[in-house]
Amino acid sequence: MKRILPLLFFPLVLLSFSCQEDTDRVIHTDITVEATQLLQTSSNWGESLFFAMLDFEDYRQMESEYLPGCPEIQISDGDRRVTIDFSNKKGCDGEDKTFRSGKIILDFSQQSGFLSFWTMRYENYSFKNFKISGERRFSFVNLTQIKETFENLTFESEKEVRTVISGEFNHSTILSGGLLTGIRTSGSLEGTNPVGRSISMILQAPREEKVECFLTDEPGLPNSAIEIWEISRTSPQTISHSLFYSSTNPCLVQVEALLSDGRRLQLQ
Repeated sequence: MKRILPLLFFPLVLLSFSCQEDTDRVIHTDITVEATQLLQTSSNWGESLFFAMLDFEDYRQMESEYLPGCPEIQISDGDRRVTIDFSNKKGCDGEDKTFRSGKIILDFSQQSGFLSFWTMRYENYSFKNFKISGERRFSFVNLTQIKETFENLTFESEKEVRTVISGEFNHSTILSGGLLTGIRTSGSLEGTNPVGRSISMILQAPREEKVECFLTDEPGLPNSAIEIWEISRTSPQTISHSLFYSSTNPCLVQVEALLSDGRRLQLQ
């Protein structure tokens, strides 16, 4: 009997350490940091959306001063390509506070009518110390509806930690006097966060952004939205955080998180 007990005890010790390890992973996850990372992901995805809502003719007639940061706008008529170069600023007075560098390249070569599409990709591009890479594809649904899809859009911080997302969204353009004044967005995304956990987000209330706010020094956040985020834990468990966006004055955006443990946290 004395020889059997050690054999039984050893697997129990391993099981105990395994369970303790899983528990530690949950306990050591700072969900306030996790919520901040979700806000960064949302901001990194949203900050360049407005550039894709303008068409080739808009850019042909546009001066650099119209865009935040006054980037150089390079037009290639032959292949209907627009390069927005934030490393070469044109005409802005004072300090650039848009936190952008590198290039955004818009390819309109496949855009002719409603059965067409256009793409937006990033070249050595960064926003607020995050390197953004990947390609996003846009197509018309109707006169005011635009569909967006993307796969493996990547946000990498200065510490080389990555968030990778894929998604599908529908954008409604809001016009006044023929001019774009806002964007209303619905849809969802999924991917992995900086520590390798699976994440997903659905817009419970539409994401709404005013063009006048995009043109300020602090782009990237919607004037209103409710995002429901799910994050994986030990399989098959998940937890959920909600982000609530609201604005005043009219472009001062406030962001409140409802964390999975019931706490509320002011993020912005």
